[in-house]
Amino acid sequence: MKKEMNKFELLSLYVESGLREKALAKITLKIDGDRHSDSKQGGDGPIDVIYKTISTMAKMEVRLIDYRLKGLRSGSDAEGEVVVQLEKGGRLFCGKAHSKNVIVASADAYVDALNQIVNAEISLDENFNEDTVREKLEAMGLNLQSKQIETVFKECKEIAGRKKEIIEKELLEIATNVMQKGDHGEKYKLTLLKVTTEEFRGEQWEQWVNKEEPTVIRLGIKIAGNRLLETPEWRTGKWPVDSIYEALGNIAAKEKKDGGLGFAVTLVSYVVQGVTSGTDALGKVIVQLGKEPLSSKERLHFGCGIDPDILVASAKAYVDALNRMASSNERDNDA
Repeated sequence: MKKEMNKFELLSLYVESGLREKALAKITLKIDGDRHSDSKQGGDGPIDVIYKTISTMAKMEVRLIDYRLKGLRSGSDAEGEVVVQLEKGGRLFCGKAHSKNVIVASADAYVDALNQIVNAEISLDENFNEDTVREKLEAMGLNLQSKQIETVFKECKEIAGRKKEIIEKELLEIATNVMQKGDHGEKYKLTLLKVTTEEFRGEQWEQWVNKEEPTVIRLGIKIAGNRLLETPEWRTGKWPVDSIYEALGNIAAKEKKDGGLGFAVTLVSYVVQGVTSGTDALGKVIVQLGKEPLSSKERLHFGCGIDPDILVASAKAYVDALNRMASSNERDNDA
């Protein structure tokens, strides 16, 4: 397992505070190997000004949720342990430190929490590559095949334009989804999705000209790796997810020579889950599809899609289920 390197290290700390005195903090941090110094005066006491100074230097927007101090043993010279809890992106991170100097322990605990945040995040910048994926997953106990690593990397890069970083739990979810797909093949691949929806209420309702058709959708699918099928932009009376599934269902219902499955499919279940919390978290959609007409003996096929955009995740899940149906039909025909 590769040991994580800490981004931040406290090099020096100078604090002034007292009765009717504004607290002053002068701090030097090592950030990615380089020394940085800053100072602030004010805040609600020495701990507050220390944390504000460090946050400014780290250029991280975090929220202090909890601060706790306890003595490890009795006596005025006893060591104290400080535990801080920070929130970033809906996730909580806990930092700990102990020292005979409670001010120093407070600073170290805060820096420890910031390092945990940084180590849990995976930047999707130009340095992100397949080796990064492999190292992170191996550190989590997952050993994927080269083809699977490549697929995970491609899925991460696909969302890079909308999300600057992902956390380990999100990477793990993407990797697990890739592993569950197995080798069922990829007859269909989502290449384009654009959805516009609107709603007006109150006085604007009467002037709403598109109330009967509130959604506009355009969708593109690559079939069997070389044929591209794009729907024209069309307005529908259904809401976004229903509209997406209607368009994908129409493609599946086409004859096989036209790129379809040769039969109609029906949605049996649709479940939305949040991989993590926060407004920019990955959304996970799980669907089950069946062949029409649906019977108790009909085999159901599930699909899973993961994306920051819940509509894209919904489309990916449906396409994944269609691919499983296509693969199953091919096996049945070969039997």
